[in-house]
Amino acid sequence: MHFPRTFVNLLLITLLIGCIHPAEETTTEQIRTEPKTINDLELVLKASKASYKPGESITLELIVTNKGNEAFKETFRSAQLYDFVVEKDEKEIWRWSHDRMFAMMLTEFALEPQESVTYKETWDQKGDDGNFVESGKYNLVGILKTHPETHSFLIVIEIRD
Repeated sequence: MHFPRTFVNLLLITLLIGCIHPAEETTTEQIRTEPKTINDLELVLKASKASYKPGESITLELIVTNKGNEAFKETFRSAQLYDFVVEKDEKEIWRWSHDRMFAMMLTEFALEPQESVTYKETWDQKGDDGNFVESGKYNLVGILKTHPETHSFLIVIEIRD
């Protein structure tokens, strides 16, 4: 097969530029907590990765699994079933439910044995005050709004340039 000289030259230049200025490495592997089991409910919190650039979206997932041999049933005090919280230096910075309204009604929650449900939200790195957070390490927690609340183990992420 014969390629035009211009195409070959462009290909070589592209390869050379790639070698001189390699793309910055970023981790795309998800991080997750160890499972936390309370009353046959297992909670696992996942984040899209461990390190982020300022302003980059952070995807959070709370996976709730019934590890028991019987159906798990609970009545929640409102339509809110879950929440996510971000903390820095033991101070709450962001809460997913901040400024959200939930119906004040009893809400049935049920999971059959070995059944799972996943709650997924995105944090835009803004605090509840609407401003972007600074670089540093943050703790992420997933919450199932049982009474009392059931918290996942926390994930530590870092925001850095």
